Amino acid sequence: MERTSSIRRKAVARQHKGEVMIAGEQLRLRLHNGKLIKDRRYHLRTYPNCFVAQELIDWLVSHKEVPDRAIAVCLLQHLIDHDIIHHVCDKRTVFKDAKLLYRFRKDDGTFPFNREVKIFMRGQRLYEHLIGEKNSILQLREEHGVAYQCSFPGCQLIDWLLQNGEAESRRHGLELCRALQEHGIIQHGEEHPHFAPLMCGTRNELAVSGGLE
Repeated sequence: MERTSSIRRKAVARQHKGEVMIAGEQLRLRLHNGKLIKDRRYHLRTYPNCFVAQELIDWLVSHKEVPDRAIAVCLLQHLIDHDIIHHVCDKRTVFKDAKLLYRFRKDDGTFPFNREVKIFMRGQRLYEHLIGEKNSILQLREEHGVAYQCSFPGCQLIDWLLQNGEAESRRHGLELCRALQEHGIIQHGEEHPHFAPLMCGTRNELAVSGGLE
């Protein structure tokens, strides 16, 4: 019983980390598109690809991504705690609502790319590719009277991976999908513990709206 509980806690922690990382990457891309991330000068020195903490919180509140500034600070602290953003001089480990410069670690090459992170990043890349397709396999589907947003039959995802050169064989595609499920990137529609070519759904919608909670 204790071992089962420990495994479950680790799985929940891993899924939470995955949601934070996905949400952080999506935020990074939005800030680049919105020109909030750019080269900035301070004390005669140029800091590339950074943002001002106060400006980011203004943006989050104005875009109704958070209800108030205190919640914004809390969410951004999550990104620091998970090594997604950091102060440009690494002098501060606590996120401050002030005119301080911070940067996404992915923008300066300091992001820790271990196997777990690589799986998260690959899942994010696959999601962006899938969601951007005109006739995407990610659709609203219903099974047993339950509707699933951005869901797909597992066999269709494996077919897509093969067609797009993301997997060398169906076995390799299945192994990739199981790794994505294990790390909380995708989930079975009925929370089945193992990936199978049935109904599955991505966790990315959850990550965008609430992945930093």
